[in-house]
Formats: sequence, structure tokens, C-alpha cells
Amino acid sequence: MFTPGSLLGARSDDPRQLVEVVEVARVSSIRVPSGRLVVDTPWLQDEDEEPRELVVRIPPGVYGVDAAWTEAPYEFMGKYFSGREVAATRLCVREGTVAVWEMGLAVGDDIERLRQGDEVGFNTDTSTGSFGDAAAWPALTAPFRTFWEQRRTAPGTLVSRATESLGDGEFEMVRDEAQGADLITFSATEGLSVAWLGRTEDGELSAIVVMGHMGMEALA
Repeated sequence: MFTPGSLLGARSDDPRQLVEVVEVARVSSIRVPSGRLVVDTPWLQDEDEEPRELVVRIPPGVYGVDAAWTEAPYEFMGKYFSGREVAATRLCVREGTVAVWEMGLAVGDDIERLRQGDEVGFNTDTSTGSFGDAAAWPALTAPFRTFWEQRRTAPGTLVSRATESLGDGEFEMVRDEAQGADLITFSATEGLSVAWLGRTEDGELSAIVVMGHMGMEALA
């Protein structure tokens, strides 16, 4: 998915139209000072609701976040569209060619209950996931909880979120300067999304990837 020119598959609504990776671009970088990473939807409405924190730890630091953009042109009501979408988002942990992928388990996952073919991840009905520092999670997700509360208490009122828009509006960034931590949102699959851990031949963690709707559809 992160190789421009790759053909991932075909559109589900038009098997003749192939989905092509047209660009891989750095969206931003995020600070993870605790080394504890959450991969979950930022739309958890309860501040006390436990986010999906990965078991794997990363060195405290700053990490680049890349997006793989695909295009699969389509026609709708006589108009033609490029079908440009984010197929996958990657947090780059270190340099190195990925030799094997594994599902990212979260704190609290009961691995003894997993069976062959099971998938574990986060659930979202907003098609939105995020990478964020676990220790700063309540502060980083505050704009989303505030947004929900304002929409609930004042329906019909135009409400904006205190976030920074990135990548033509496909991504949102929240920065918490008090803790020196960040959160970035990305496109995810409605329902279950898996955080895939990419490891090098020597077992070092290289990348954490979450696929978006088009990525999942094209590879299905």
C-alpha cells in the first residue's frame, strides 16, 4: 500500500476499475512522550472510557505519520470523480523493511480466547481512528467530547472543533503543549479496524498501519 504505482484490487461497484496507489506523503509528525500509544477512535464520549492502548511500547519521541493515497475513478449521475481516498495511514517507528505483519494487541485483550482468523481492533461508527499518546489521551480527545456535548445540548447550532486540519481536511491534529503530546486522526473502516504491526527480520517494530475503507475494499 505504501508503494506508488501498486494496484491493490478493484472497486466493489465496478470490477473493471482498478484501485491504484498514486501518492505516499508525510502528513505530519506526532509526539509520544510516554512511549505508550493508543490506536482508537477519538470519539469516545466518556472521559473515563478506556481507550485501546497497544501492548507494544515505542521509545518516547517524535514519529512521522504517512498516508497512502489511492485513486479509482468512477462516474455518478453523469459526473466523473477521481475516487481519491486515503487507503492506509502509517506511523513510522524506525527505518527497516517489514518482513512480517501481526495484529496489534491492546492492554486487556485476552489472547487465550482468540481463534485462528479472529481479528481484534477498535470499533468506530464515524469511520475515524487516531494515533495518540496514552498518558495525554483525556486532554487530546477533549475537543471531540466537547463537540459531542455541544451538539447534544444545542442541536441545529453550527459547532466547530478545536482541532487543526491537515491533508486537505482528511486528518485532524490536536496538540497538548502542557504534556508535549499529540493526536492525529485518520480514515478508518466503519466497524472494526485493526492496527497492524510491521516488524523487520530481526523482530524490531518498524511501522504501525491502519487501513481505511478503500484499502480494505480493494484488498477484499
